[in-house]
Parts: sequence; C-alpha cells; structure tokens
Amino acid sequence: MGVFLVQGSISDVDAFHEFLDNVKKSGALVRIVSCFDAESLTAGSLLFKVFRSMDINAEILPDYVPSTTELGVRVLGINIPPAECDECVVFQSSSETQVSRVKNKTIIRYSSLLPELINLLVEFTPVSRELKYVAASATYAKYLPRIKELKMSTEDKNFLSSLVNEGLLEVAEAPVTPYFTTPTQTIAMGIDLYVPSSMVRESLSDTLKLLPDLYKVPQDKMRLKTYVIKHAWFVKDLTTLAYFITWLLDVRGFEGFIASTINTNYMRNYYLHYVRSIKSMKEHVDKLISEKTNTTKAKNLIISGDPSNISATILSKVLWGLNILDPSKTQVVIEYDKKYYVSMASLTQKDRRTLTTKNPTHGGYVVLSGVSV
Repeated sequence: MGVFLVQGSISDVDAFHEFLDNVKKSGALVRIVSCFDAESLTAGSLLFKVFRSMDINAEILPDYVPSTTELGVRVLGINIPPAECDECVVFQSSSETQVSRVKNKTIIRYSSLLPELINLLVEFTPVSRELKYVAASATYAKYLPRIKELKMSTEDKNFLSSLVNEGLLEVAEAPVTPYFTTPTQTIAMGIDLYVPSSMVRESLSDTLKLLPDLYKVPQDKMRLKTYVIKHAWFVKDLTTLAYFITWLLDVRGFEGFIASTINTNYMRNYYLHYVRSIKSMKEHVDKLISEKTNTTKAKNLIISGDPSNISATILSKVLWGLNILDPSKTQVVIEYDKKYYVSMASLTQKDRRTLTTKNPTHGGYVVLSGVSV
C-alpha cells in the first residue's frame, strides 16, 4: 500500500490520482523536470516508466534546462523549486513527510524520496527488481565512501532492510578494498575504491593489514557492511553499483543516466566501460598519494585526464576516504585539452543553470575555459 500523507484531506496517492486523471482527460504532455543528482534522476526514471506503461505521453528534462510555460504541458518536478512551475506536482526530499497545496501546486514531501515514491507507484504499476536495485544504489550512494561510515537515515536504512526482507538483498561484511586483483573479485567483494598500488599484496588479508594507517582507522574497520544482490545480474553488490551510477552521471551525463535507468540493457554496456576506467582513476589516486598532495587551502584540485573516462565525483569520494581532501571545501576538476570539466552534480541548481547557459557541456560536466585554484 502507498504511504498516506495527510494534510487536510489530501494524500500522496490522491494527489497522484488527481494528476493522472487530469492528464488523461486533457491529453497533456507530462514534462518531468528533475534535479541533477542520482537520487532525483532515478525517481524521474521511475515516474517516466510508470507514465509509459499507462500510454501517457511524457518527457524528462534536467533542472539546468531553462523552464518554459506551454499550453498542453503538465509539469511534474523532482527536487526543483515549486516557484518554477504552474499547476504542477513537485516531489521533494524533506526532513518530514507531508502533502501540501500551494495555490495551484501540489508539493509532496518525502523524508526518503525513492523508497516512498516506490510505495506510491506500486499502487499503479509493478516496479521491477532491477529498478529497485538502482533505487537502492542511488540511496546508498549518499553514504559513500563506506570508510567514513556516514550515518544513514532511519528511513533509508528501513528501505534497504525491506529489500533484504523481500529476498532481493542480503547483508554481508566486505573488505574496504576495490579492484583488488581482477574485475571478478571486485564485483564479488563489494568494495570501496581504492587501494593504492603500493599497498596491494598477493593476499587480501595482507593488504588489509597495511591499510589502517593509510585510512587512519582501526583494523576492524577494514571490513564493513555492504549489501549483496541476490539475483543473477551484471553487478553483485550495492557498493559497486552505487559507485558505477556515480561514474555514469559524470561521464555519460543526463542522457546516459536516464537511458540506463529506463532500460537497464544500456547500463550493462556502460558498466564494461566503467570497469575499464577504474585503472585510469586508480593511477590518478596513486599519483596524488605518492606526491603527498596538499589540498588544505585549495578550492579546486585540478587532475589531468579524459572526462569521457574518469569521474570527478568518484575521485572526490576516494580522496576523501584517504583523507587527501575535504569535498565540502575542495572540488575535483578535470583538465583536458586546455579546458576544465566541472561535475554538474557538484553544483547548486542555480550555478548549474548559470554555467550551462554560458558554457558547453560534456556528459555530466560543464566545460569552462578556466577555474581558480
């Protein structure tokens, strides 16, 4: 059953029914406008699939595309400011769960966006287990790297537990070492990127003994909880899947991310590219460690590389785990062919829109002619 959120006499299910009825009667195009982050875009893909299953004409756009008011179009927003649309429904992540009316707009606030949206949508259409896995990884990605043990919200924890209870996931302890020797082992172990090459030994246990000093954590933190995918799929655990979709958003951008979540066959193909890219990203991490890079006062950490291959967001998470930078103070920027590639996922919606209006984009990056250090 959907989660009923009452303010006055309206619930999320009632509000969505009302939206659907209006669209069906008017024959309007549904325009889904999503914030540019993995969680919001995954929500947008879920909604798009629901509309498609109902033969409702729909499109999906990122939030950095300037909004327009058009006849015959109904907007459904995800984590966008309600002021940006008229006669619309907006789903928002919030500290509380409620539904409210603001003039001709309906604001549906969820304390955990994807789990509660799935609860809503199963009232209307089945949600495949593959999409549940993607939703779980988009939720889990907020808490990477595991070595930092970021505190997971109760709602997100309950969502992962519900998938365990459904038999879709199982909980396991996995080493905090990714890409240990082969892609097969990487997939099987559910590991966090990266172990520097200088630390890798022939046995996993010997490698794990060397890492506490590097990460500045106790030995018992070298194995942490992860979630293993129980059905045969191209990814074996949520940690790997969460890193992969993070890479996908940077490297392939809005189009690649949406295509993959709507049709997971695309995701399989992109995943092969991701596995090949790990070697390149690992080399950058090794270099920064060997050079003892100091980012204390740096606004941007410039890394030379190919933005069609490496993810600034993944490098940022890895370097944070290694205590090389603080992502709240220092941003990883890719330099390539005398241009600077800034991950749009790291920007506010206002900055995304401002920069993309004046500069080209490449995948999930906005391309600048220069940045400050």
